[in-house]
Amino acid sequence: MAEDEQTAELKNTVTIEDVGPCKKKVCVEIPEEAVRSATDEQYENLRKEAIVPGFRRGRAPRRLLEKRFGKETNEQIKLKLLADASDSAIKDNEVDVLRDPDVDFENIELPEAGPLKFDFEVEVRPEFDLPELEGIAVEKTKLEVTDEQVNREIEQLRRWSGIWAPREGGAAELEDQVIADVVLKAEDVEEEQKLDNVEIYVRQNGFVGAVPVEKLDEVLTGAKAGETRETSVDVPKTYFREEYRGKKVDVKITVKDIKCLKPAAVDEGFFKRLGVEDEDELGMSPLCGTGPARGAGRARGTGPAPGPAIGSGEDARQRLAQDGLGVGVLPEVQDRGVDPQAHEPLALQCRCQIGRIDRCRDRQGEGYDGLFSRRDI
Repeated sequence: MAEDEQTAELKNTVTIEDVGPCKKKVCVEIPEEAVRSATDEQYENLRKEAIVPGFRRGRAPRRLLEKRFGKETNEQIKLKLLADASDSAIKDNEVDVLRDPDVDFENIELPEAGPLKFDFEVEVRPEFDLPELEGIAVEKTKLEVTDEQVNREIEQLRRWSGIWAPREGGAAELEDQVIADVVLKAEDVEEEQKLDNVEIYVRQNGFVGAVPVEKLDEVLTGAKAGETRETSVDVPKTYFREEYRGKKVDVKITVKDIKCLKPAAVDEGFFKRLGVEDEDELGMSPLCGTGPARGAGRARGTGPAPGPAIGSGEDARQRLAQDGLGVGVLPEVQDRGVDPQAHEPLALQCRCQIGRIDRCRDRQGEGYDGLFSRRDI
């Protein structure tokens, strides 16, 4: 009975009041006995571990411990009392908080005598009565996917699974791949940066090395092997590479080779890489945007197709970089020790999603610096 009474005496006093919409103020008072008990326990544990000159472990007097370790020990006692008390106040009173309480630990002092009092505010979920939902009429949208949409997606998969072959005629065209030696000269930097055998894609917006170039297609269209094309770029002040951020960069491109994309043939090997048996199964696959996870999106999705996509390896890294997706998805997969060739269907799903981002970007009139990021995939 005496033990139960002591437990009741050590119970914290908690009051809760509304201080605004979805916000409550919680006031807590920890009894002096609880503070004293926590202090005694902390110093007893300290006595067992502390090494004090002139005393064996566990034999140092408390007064000496308080003198040598008082400040740090009191801080530990305070933090434990505040954390336990605030947590108990929320749980015992069933306060439905949206985030952890913001207790101002630094401005709360552990009293030498008397109870420890503190308060904090928390955001809580709104309380309201739900109306009756039965009998409300809703319109169910019928989703339809046309053969044209399926064929367009399959054509994109062919391109994403295609290979780069030498360009007949020798002059670079839109969406081609150019292999070139590059010289980059940033303002206020004396030394030029020279890059050999850089893969550059002839697109409206792309990269030359790590430098973003607008209207890159105007610079490279019509170029032949052995020719040099030059341009200057004003790199945005928000660019992630510090060495180019907010600077003017002179770009010199010496073309060595030109390649165009040859879409993959629709055959048994093509289906095997995608993890399907035939074209009918492929048409119902999320890879085509017509499966359960993508049906709604494909029924609404229209617009121009994205630029050429690629296979795997270094091409994948360049493709993802050109789409403005940072270091890319596939390189991260490789960094984790996963072979992208063994997970080609997953890699292709990533590329499919990139294509959808491209189409959204085209429909919304976004330029290269659109708001799309890797979060979109």
